[in-house]
Amino acid sequence: MRNRLSDYPSNYEDLDKHPSRAADQDLCFVFINSDGGEGYVAWKDVKGDRNDLYAQKGGDELVQKVAAKCGGPTIVVVHAVGPVILEKWIDLPGVKAVLYANLPGQESGNALASIIFGDINPSGRLPYTIAKNEDDYGPTSKILYRPNAVIPQQNFSEGLYVDYRYFDKHDIEPRYEFGFGLSYTTFHLSSLFIHPLATEYSTLPAKRPESITPPHLDVSIPDAREALWPSNFIALKKYIYPYIDSVDDIKTGKYPYPVGYEIAQPLSQAGGAEGGNPDLYTPLAVVQASLTNTGSLPGDCVVQLYISYPSTPIIDSLGNTVDFPVRVLRAFDKLFVTPEKRVEVSLQLTRKDLSFWDVGLQNWVLPMGDFEVQLGFSSRDIQQKGKISTEALF
Repeated sequence: MRNRLSDYPSNYEDLDKHPSRAADQDLCFVFINSDGGEGYVAWKDVKGDRNDLYAQKGGDELVQKVAAKCGGPTIVVVHAVGPVILEKWIDLPGVKAVLYANLPGQESGNALASIIFGDINPSGRLPYTIAKNEDDYGPTSKILYRPNAVIPQQNFSEGLYVDYRYFDKHDIEPRYEFGFGLSYTTFHLSSLFIHPLATEYSTLPAKRPESITPPHLDVSIPDAREALWPSNFIALKKYIYPYIDSVDDIKTGKYPYPVGYEIAQPLSQAGGAEGGNPDLYTPLAVVQASLTNTGSLPGDCVVQLYISYPSTPIIDSLGNTVDFPVRVLRAFDKLFVTPEKRVEVSLQLTRKDLSFWDVGLQNWVLPMGDFEVQLGFSSRDIQQKGKISTEALF
């Protein structure tokens, strides 16, 4: 057996000068990237943050050239800090696979080799949507090259409609949807069952738990001269120190705090513990299903649970109709299944999973109505659907 490996550590090796090097290969790998930095390492007009959502440093052109000249399949490995538009080459006949590796670290080579050559069955899923066009992400997807005001402003008017929720709202077809991923085997979901859990009726979470009394601290103000620079102190350049230069300009008397500063504010009923009111995490329902490995290889499958809010209008405390996304991810789990075997999937829906934030009440509100429960393998690959009524929960 004859083995030949050609390594091109940069994009500047002209394949046109050595066409046989690519044509003689049984398999070609192309590594492209799109990263962000701190501003001190620049490439052309990329000073730090990405200027757009395309591959950097001629990556797209490199894939096109290698795919056209390689004697075998071309596999593209993407190292990126976020979504990258792949449309310039994704449909080329020579490109047979794309591995979205993100930032895998020092074991990148071993991990990629294990997946590509079948030692490990891949089970990763996209944590964002790969669009066909940069504009598909919405008006806020473009970088601001020039100030739009004396102090540049970016208004986050998209609300909840970020990534897959924006794509669903505007019925935009992505290249690869949120939650997408491939495996060397196949899976099937069946027998969806939704089990409501008995609890006391309330559209609002339980009363905030009592907080621990904070310790009493000495709030007396020390002599201002204690904050002066120490004698013979050598300060480092550009280092910020907690000292003052003089006490001559210190004013005495009551500090002019803004109006309302001394008015005691009630504790938020949405708080009370790490992550908010503990009752927000009370399970209200259990979603169960059967997951079968219908292929010939063992593998892991990521089962994703989405919900759609009631279709009947929901009015908040301010009299506004609440705008809900088409669907929202609420839980997921990765399960290992051997060929032709079946395992049970069990995922919980909590009070917070089914609630929305009411600005007027400053609390989470559980709306009344029928929720659609969706179980699948991505945001666009829903395998099982069911309904649960909040009225049946109480």
